[in-house]
Amino acid sequence: MNKIRAPHLQTELNEFGQPVGQMLESWQGATKPPPQVLTGQHSQLIPLSFAQHAEELWALTNREPDASCWTYLPYGPFVTQGIFNEWLQGMLAEDLLLYGIFTNGQIQGWCALMRSDCKAGSIEIGHVYYSASLRRTLAATEVMCLLLKQVFTLAYRRCEWKCNSLNEPSKQAALRLGFQHEGLFRQATVVKGRNRNTDWFSMLDSEWPQQHSAMQHWLSPANFDEAGQQKLSLQQCREAL
Repeated sequence: MNKIRAPHLQTELNEFGQPVGQMLESWQGATKPPPQVLTGQHSQLIPLSFAQHAEELWALTNREPDASCWTYLPYGPFVTQGIFNEWLQGMLAEDLLLYGIFTNGQIQGWCALMRSDCKAGSIEIGHVYYSASLRRTLAATEVMCLLLKQVFTLAYRRCEWKCNSLNEPSKQAALRLGFQHEGLFRQATVVKGRNRNTDWFSMLDSEWPQQHSAMQHWLSPANFDEAGQQKLSLQQCREAL
């Protein structure tokens, strides 16, 4: 078979001269994420349980200075603890792995690995809620590094990131982390009674080693001065590689 080179996907010509996708001879599928603790230098991801974490999470949401953090999420703000508890129980019943984000033993937010398709090797990072005290910290970046490391350790070929097309901070976060923008799904859904166009991003297993090295470089103590200011941005760390 004649091979046609492409940046991240090789194609071949079959006996009819038609281009077909690369044969994945050793592909056996990915493994569904187990409910285990993921630990880094600055953060820890612990699978949530209602009995252990509901009270802490309710208290955390009540420390938000305003309701702006809920604008682009499909839930919140939570007016009463009863409404919050009902939401949390519903989330824990879904087919996803919901993590609590902890720093110094204190819960600071949540995130999820979801829409796992082991046969195709695709999974999504979603339901990301960072409290005001977690945003723009070392832990905030490390959390995503821990999630991505888990994804690709479990043999996924693709990790997805989706967000409201009007959510600029989420889009910039995806690009900063090394996800590639794939396109816009127009009128993808309805959220809180409003139209939502959805931007899609992805990171592939072939891209992860470089992205991981860049994140490790950025997270290194050597990348920060005595005042805690970064010397190189994550993008600069990536370019340096």
